Amino acid sequence: MIATEFTDLINQLKKIDINNTIDYYEIVDKEVELLTRNVDETLEFISQLTDELEFVYMSETLVKIASKERNDTIIKAYEKITEKFPNALKRFNIKNMIEYAKQRI
Repeated sequence: MIATEFTDLINQLKKIDINNTIDYYEIVDKEVELLTRNVDETLEFISQLTDELEFVYMSETLVKIASKERNDTIIKAYEKITEKFPNALKRFNIKNMIEYAKQRI
């Protein structure tokens, strides 16, 4: 369920103008709501994540997730799968996003 909804949100992000920050942040907020709705489902979704683009888009939600949840369960699960995506990890500086999210808890 989460996988389909998350993919739909990513597809919406792909369609918007990058300069349209209002629409962008509305969709990111929907991602955060989706990923914090049921932590167990989210952990399963993260562990099965194979799409690099979805991995990158999810990184953009980490700080908001950390601020909302005030626990590091989702962040740790995300961090655990980073080895699957070494190119994205380097290219998008995702380790820094993870560290910043941890500081927000």
